[in-house]
Amino acid sequence: MNVFNNRFFLNHLKDKDLISYNANSLCDVKQEKLNHIFRTNDVSYIPIIRRDSECLGVVSRKKYFFSILDNKKFDIKSLIIEMQEVDKEDSLEKTLLKLKNESGLLLKIDGKIRKFISPRVVSNAFATYSYRYMMIEKVEIAIRKYIIKNNIDFIELLKEKKLDKKFNNKEKELDDLFFFDYLIIFGSAWETLDLFKNNLADKKMFLSDLSQIAQVRNDLLHFRNNLEFEENIFKNILKFLK
Repeated sequence: MNVFNNRFFLNHLKDKDLISYNANSLCDVKQEKLNHIFRTNDVSYIPIIRRDSECLGVVSRKKYFFSILDNKKFDIKSLIIEMQEVDKEDSLEKTLLKLKNESGLLLKIDGKIRKFISPRVVSNAFATYSYRYMMIEKVEIAIRKYIIKNNIDFIELLKEKKLDKKFNNKEKELDDLFFFDYLIIFGSAWETLDLFKNNLADKKMFLSDLSQIAQVRNDLLHFRNNLEFEENIFKNILKFLK
């Protein structure tokens, strides 16, 4: 299973049930019911679904209401547009390539059509992830500035813990450090830092917050579903490192 799949979007879709018209055939679609669904739901498209698993076609709000304005006789077949389907386990790359030239995609979960992926859903998902990446970047920049300001000999601390002090076969520089390294550095040097001397932060709490940020970073990198994001943890770390 490719981890870069459509589970990436599910947090943005989990509370949004697919609005659809259930019918055994297009001939069973009634104008009054279709009209009611459009008027009572904030949707641009209504898929006509048979037995949860087969899409008979999709009706566009724009196309439907223009037909009414033009006083056209209701003809469901003339209102139908094609819409591609993707599966929950399809690769993210495949989904984005399909969506590139489409108004939306139908998402299948366990063989049944359950969700609708629109460009707006994708935009919201990436906006959320981008913000979280930026928060991690802020924390990492603050940590590195703190290490420089306090003249922390991080190479020596890594040596003492018998940890790998090299990156790409050369001695690590500040930009080569990982969050695991930060945990070791702050844990080992704590009693020498102003965070301890001036009683600015509790060591256990600080390292716990830093560890959680490291986990969020890993979850983001691998598009994991179990991602939990508590913004206060980031704000606390940034406050202490000022």
